[in-house]
Amino acid sequence: MTADPSTEKPKALLIEDDHVFRQIVMISLAKRGYDVVEAVSFEEGREVIENVSLSFVMTGIFMEGMVGIAGIQVFKGKFPNLPVIAISGGWAGLDPDDAIAAAQKIDADAGVKKSISAIDFDATLKQIGRGAPVNSF
Repeated sequence: MTADPSTEKPKALLIEDDHVFRQIVMISLAKRGYDVVEAVSFEEGREVIENVSLSFVMTGIFMEGMVGIAGIQVFKGKFPNLPVIAISGGWAGLDPDDAIAAAQKIDADAGVKKSISAIDFDATLKQIGRGAPVNSF
């Protein structure tokens, strides 16, 4: 028996190396009606993006391995219509807003700061045209 495509939830890829923050975002996305595929690095996320139909990607900017700016460029170069949301808590004196602005200059569609509020979360999803699906709570 195959799944009815009309009942499948949209999928989001979350790339984040901070376990606690990743769990919070996964729960938040699930409450908004999304299935979430998680990855802890761009390398792991690249495998997912090649094999799963996604609605959008949320990714940390500063992680081990390929960093956010390079990873966003790779994703947008290969999948230009796939929305990407950059996540940052800042790094080494770099303000989170400045990090997100830099990510948006290289094609991230939106950005959110750690720690994210529910209001900011919803506004960011709406900004990329991926507001909560109709069937969410």
